[in-house]
Amino acid sequence: MNELVVQPPTDAEQQALDHKDAIIALARSATITFLEMGRLLWVARKEAHQFVLHMESFAEYVEGLGLPMPNSYSWACRLIGIHEQLALKNKLPAEELLEMGVSNASLLVPLARKVKRLDPEIVAAAKMFSFRHLQEELGRQSPEGETEESDELHCPRCGEQLFGLRRVRKRGWPKGKARKGEPKKEG
Repeated sequence: MNELVVQPPTDAEQQALDHKDAIIALARSATITFLEMGRLLWVARKEAHQFVLHMESFAEYVEGLGLPMPNSYSWACRLIGIHEQLALKNKLPAEELLEMGVSNASLLVPLARKVKRLDPEIVAAAKMFSFRHLQEELGRQSPEGETEESDELHCPRCGEQLFGLRRVRKRGWPKGKARKGEPKKEG
C-alpha cells in the first residue's frame, strides 16, 4: 500500500504561509475599518457636523479630515452609501459586506437605492464574482441606451438626492469633448 506521508513545511514555506495569513488578516481589518469609517461618516453627515464645526459643506468637512486616499470626498460618499444602503436599508451583516469587499459593495449601492430589498442572488454574486465580472452582470440589468425616468435621482459619487430629473445613458463619445488630436467642437 502506498501511504501518503505529510511532511511539515520547511522554514521558508512556513514563513511564506505566515506572511500570506498576515496579508489576509490585514486586508480583512482594512475592510472592517472602511465599514466603520462609512458608519462614522454617515453619522457626521446626518448630524451635520460640518456646520457644527463652522464649515460651509460636507465636502469641506471630508477634505479637512486629510484622508490618505485620492478623491477623499468621492471615497467618503461611497463608504456612506455602503453603510446607508447595504448595512442599514438592506440589513446586510458586516460579514457579508466583508466577503464582497468595498469595490463590489459600492457597485450594489445604486441598485439598492432603486429597490426595497436586494435580491439574495445579487448579494451572492457580489460575494463570489470579481469586480469586473460583477460590473458586467449588473450592466446587463440596465444596458446602455436605456432611459431611466424617476422622480428622484441619486448621485452615485456624492449621494446627493436630486428630484424631477431624467437620466439617459448614451453610447459613444461625450458631446463637446474632443478626441485626442482633434480640435474641440464649438456648440
